[in-house]
Amino acid sequence: IDNVVVQIGMEEWPEKWPNFIHKLVTSYGNDAMIAINCIYILKLLSEKIRTEKLVVARKIELTNALFQNFNDIFSFFKLVLTQSKSSGVKYEAFMALAEYLTWETLKPELVEEMCF
Repeated sequence: IDNVVVQIGMEEWPEKWPNFIHKLVTSYGNDAMIAINCIYILKLLSEKIRTEKLVVARKIELTNALFQNFNDIFSFFKLVLTQSKSSGVKYEAFMALAEYLTWETLKPELVEEMCF
């Protein structure tokens, strides 16, 4: 199902599904299985945007939407890393966060916040 969600996101987001990322990251609710699904979806979405051959205009649109949602994405990872009791969930969150950090230039305030 996660792959289907990502594929739909690649087609519909941001123009037809503008709140895709927000709905995804706010669905967590401190449930480990939901966290793993959200983490996997976010990681796969980032990888697909970065590596798939897309029409240039679409790749730019998806990349810009990803940047616009980076604060929500980062807040989600921070929440999972600080609240999850599962080392497996934390590991997956760190790995997915590493994928996202390839997109974002590390600003001093982001580095400071990462040291939570």
